[in-house]
Amino acid sequence: MAKKKEKQKRQSMMARVKKAHQKPGETKGGYGFELVGAFFCDFFYYVWQVLKWTVLTGLILTAVVSVVLFVRFGDDYRSFAKEADKIVAESRAEDFRMDEITYIYAADGGQIAELSSGNGKSSYLKYSEIPKHAAQAFVAIEDRSYWRNIGIDIKGIVRVAMDFVLSSALRNLEFGPVTDMVPQTAWFEAEHMLALPAEELECLMAPTASENEMLITVLERCQELCRRYRIQTDFQLGAIHQPGEQGGPGAISHLYTRIKEKADFPYYMEKPAGHYLYLCCRGRWDISEGYAALKRYILEQGLQIAGNFYACDLAGFILNSVEKNAASMISVRLLEESG
Repeated sequence: MAKKKEKQKRQSMMARVKKAHQKPGETKGGYGFELVGAFFCDFFYYVWQVLKWTVLTGLILTAVVSVVLFVRFGDDYRSFAKEADKIVAESRAEDFRMDEITYIYAADGGQIAELSSGNGKSSYLKYSEIPKHAAQAFVAIEDRSYWRNIGIDIKGIVRVAMDFVLSSALRNLEFGPVTDMVPQTAWFEAEHMLALPAEELECLMAPTASENEMLITVLERCQELCRRYRIQTDFQLGAIHQPGEQGGPGAISHLYTRIKEKADFPYYMEKPAGHYLYLCCRGRWDISEGYAALKRYILEQGLQIAGNFYACDLAGFILNSVEKNAASMISVRLLEESG
């Protein structure tokens, strides 16, 4: 009897419904709703079984890996922990070295800056003497939820993943596949910018400054203005060109970086919304060919443009530091009658 019940339990709901309605002359139309309900019952049952065994398998594998890691590296971990405790216990203020030098290098290996602490401007502080908010600021640079999470910022990881997926999807919806050096048109929403006049930046730079030193000067100036006017920026740089002769871009009038929202301060500029002609340049730092291609297209098509040309970095500093990963976009707003 027990074996018969056990066999019935393993039988699918659809099979049990069909078996219950096996009467001469009865059609499926008479118990169709029951079959649909039985199908969903079976479906969710099998989904539950898959999830259950997947979770169990994951837990077992995690336990096995944890045991293996503990056996393999447990002694090393305890040894390193004891060594760290010993170093801390034996350290003294006199052991603190204030004459170390930090060097900052560019992607090509050239030295950009030298930061020396051995100039009498450094002092040793015990941990108890460091202001609480300063210690928290150091930690927040790495993980702002450090004091609240379990060691892994799960919400932060999910947020970054969602931002990446959504931003990629939106970019594809707006522009479609980005084709290199081919003029295209699209509607651009308005952008808010912190725009630095080229003449002002020239006064801040030495005549012999390298490209890396110029970049640092621009970023430091942006950071200073952001602090002063309490604004947020993504620090992705762009250039504004006033229209030149024959419909092409002229000299650079401003370098800019986008800010979160409209702001009332002397360096604010707005890139107006509208239909734009744009062109993307991939795998090159020198985008002069892009300017030439855009100018040639404007003349050939007889387009009427309005306002400035905007060139912006799409890749960011990390990717753009390698030329093959570089990506930039040049755009200019079209007059409505030419769009």
